[in-house]
Amino acid sequence: ETTTAADSTTDSTTTDTGNPDCTGPQGLQPLPAQYQQPAQPTQPGSSWAYFELTDFQPQSCNFGQTYGLESFKGRVTLLALMRSSCMICQGTIEYLEQMQAQLELEGHEVWFVVINQPSYDASQQEFIDRVSFPLLQDTLEVKAWDLLSQLEPLEGTDDIFIYTAEGTLSSYFSYAADNPTIKLETQAGWDNVYDAIMAAM
Repeated sequence: ETTTAADSTTDSTTTDTGNPDCTGPQGLQPLPAQYQQPAQPTQPGSSWAYFELTDFQPQSCNFGQTYGLESFKGRVTLLALMRSSCMICQGTIEYLEQMQAQLELEGHEVWFVVINQPSYDASQQEFIDRVSFPLLQDTLEVKAWDLLSQLEPLEGTDDIFIYTAEGTLSSYFSYAADNPTIKLETQAGWDNVYDAIMAAM
């Protein structure tokens, strides 16, 4: 079971389900009054990108709400870019669920969140059925994928970003580059992602 405790630094004035079994942060944090998108969002030390998307995970504390990464501040956060119709992504997201459960059992509080590729709303259930952590739906208007990766439009499938509790990028992994590997079905891939989470603590 994934973490259920609300982050003590999170302001829940905007929304609070009151459900003790929900996952992810309780309550929403607004975007900073003045912000600039990071020039190199995949470079360690960068801030995360600023955007707001709708959470389609019924088990999430902020299900149905529109919010951004600011709401995850206060804990190390793993963010992954995935496409819900992709079988590799479907397998990877299950491993992420297992990793979050293992971290919780070990006493580590880490947020996990996946952003689904734009135009794949119809297959959202593939992710909903596999995990309990928050799932955000990107749109062609917001283009969060592009803001995060600055690659060609809609590239970056299965890429992983690990942020410190302050929202600074600690590690970025490109799944396609496979250097180092983050294929979670392998021990090396699992260890690379797990160790990067530990390093961000």
